[in-house]
Amino acid sequence: MERKPDAIYRFGNSTVRVFGPGPLSDEERERRRKEVAKAVVRCLLSQRRQNKE
Repeated sequence: MERKPDAIYRFGNSTVRVFGPGPLSDEERERRRKEVAKAVVRCLLSQRRQNKE
């Protein structure tokens, strides 16, 4: 059985089909949340350093 895309976008004559990762375990969801939080902190600290210069 073929998986259905989560979203379909059409740009002119092109069609883009977007497939998500599928169901995530609670552990994987938490791991990803922590990675995003780390990335946000790094961005904020970098921006803060740039503003001081």
